[in-house]
Amino acid sequence: WYFLDKIFYPANVSQLILSDKSFHFFEEILKKIISYYSFYLLAKSFSKDTFISCIGAIFYTTLINILPYPHSYFLPFLPYLVYVLSKKSVLSLKENLVIFLISLNSSIIFDYILLIALLPLAYYLKKNKNSLKIFFQFVAIFSLGCFIAAIPIFITVLNLDLHRDGWARPDLFETINLELIQILGYFQINNVNDIFKFPYKILVLIIIFTSIFIKERKIFEIFIFLIFFYLLKIIFQSDFLNFLFIEPISFLKGFNFSRISLIFPVFFSIIIILNFKFLKSIKLKSLIASIIIFSSLSLQSNFLFSEISKSFLSNNLNESYWSQIRKLKSENKFYEIIKIASNKKNYKYKEINFKFESQFTFDNYYKFNDYKVLKGLIKDEVVISIGINPMIAAMNEIKIADGYYPIHSLEYKNKFYKIIKNELETNEFISKYFNDWGNRMYVFYNDENNLKINFNAAKNMNIGYVISAFKIYDDDLEEACLDCNENKELNLYKIK
Repeated sequence: WYFLDKIFYPANVSQLILSDKSFHFFEEILKKIISYYSFYLLAKSFSKDTFISCIGAIFYTTLINILPYPHSYFLPFLPYLVYVLSKKSVLSLKENLVIFLISLNSSIIFDYILLIALLPLAYYLKKNKNSLKIFFQFVAIFSLGCFIAAIPIFITVLNLDLHRDGWARPDLFETINLELIQILGYFQINNVNDIFKFPYKILVLIIIFTSIFIKERKIFEIFIFLIFFYLLKIIFQSDFLNFLFIEPISFLKGFNFSRISLIFPVFFSIIIILNFKFLKSIKLKSLIASIIIFSSLSLQSNFLFSEISKSFLSNNLNESYWSQIRKLKSENKFYEIIKIASNKKNYKYKEINFKFESQFTFDNYYKFNDYKVLKGLIKDEVVISIGINPMIAAMNEIKIADGYYPIHSLEYKNKFYKIIKNELETNEFISKYFNDWGNRMYVFYNDENNLKINFNAAKNMNIGYVISAFKIYDDDLEEACLDCNENKELNLYKIK
């Protein structure tokens, strides 16, 4: 239980009342509502224009729910915390309780690092800079709640060598080089996601331009803040500070300090509100408002368009061309996909089939009916999954040996490594991905027709079954259920 970093969150109480599905959507909607009203409150403290405050709130809500996605309730409440610290001189009892409740639902891994940026930003925005007592009070209350919620993490740090101790960050020059490549390829389109992010990228450039044009000191200084923390993020995600992580704080080597970048959406959204406040041109304001709305809609439409396109192409393309597209997608060959999809000769029907069904609805994704069949065969044995998210099995109350875990023991990671060792040795990318990071403990593979998985090593870990999205031909496996429950992408094998 102490590997579950969110197990003590008070928000989990609603899961005692709601079903898994209802809880999932309840939390999704709640985070978006909190994000919206939290930033709306902050925006109103800068501008009395309700429309502009609404636009800013929509934009901030889109950014934190689409780009990073909030791990906890901290990011949705972040603008409220900036508002309280920058606009209040004394914390009321109600505000103390709200801050404490937010902290109990916050992650020391994901959120606590953001105080490095939150406190200076709130101090800068504060008019009465003499009333610093509120900052000390806030840090004390927030730390108390956050540390209570982090008890499971402290237990792991004190009792186990964690997989994070083996994290390997790139050197500073390599990190800078990677950032420069991203900046130079800012408008490059390699996949569908880049198309839907394009309006947002244009918006960023426009806001930078208008901020320089306005020559408002407050906007300029917040930009300096943003650049400073961006440079800090680059340093944090490199090995530059590794020399600091010696006993007794060596466990901090595995702490992802680069998550300070999660503060960027609130910085950028505040800059947008200030642009509206100080811009004189009505036409320019209307243009920026239109682009904000369009970029928000574009970012939120990305997933929907991807699912509709996938469903359309899988239903209408000849099987060979659909297989080619799936392969090209994994290789990010976007223009090759367009060539295949735009050629009428590649389609199997004269009349187009517009039937739409997404695999990413809640029920379709977790495949409850299909896994019920698997559960009846597996019983209480442990499984690994290949080509399919292993957490789906966990959701269906099947014991798993793989999965995604922000925290797990280094000893277990080393045991699991033996299962996929041969696959990792032939692929430098997934080798670095697993060895240097390792949160995603999956059965990685290079070629489904030439698997190099060590199923004997799996058996030595008391793993009894393999769930696969494709057919496997291996002497160490025995067929238990092929095309289970008439699902051609679900197969079960027993390890001999």
